[in-house]
Amino acid sequence: MIDGDVNISSRAIPFLINKFKDSSVGAVTGRPISLEPKNLMLGFWSHLLTDSSQYKGKEDKRRKNGYLFMLPL
Repeated sequence: MIDGDVNISSRAIPFLINKFKDSSVGAVTGRPISLEPKNLMLGFWSHLLTDSSQYKGKEDKRRKNGYLFMLPL
């Protein structure tokens, strides 16, 4: 599930589906990356929100010894 204003790379779906070859994988996700230039006001806020939310989620899971596992790209 994604927002309507998100563009998906043509490489994303095969990359995500390929992860299911590992029987221990039950779910996969991508990471939103803003394509707006950081030097514009909306681009600045877009990068700030997407980057900070990703960092916060990872940090919270790490502190709680959570279930988040990062696979190399």
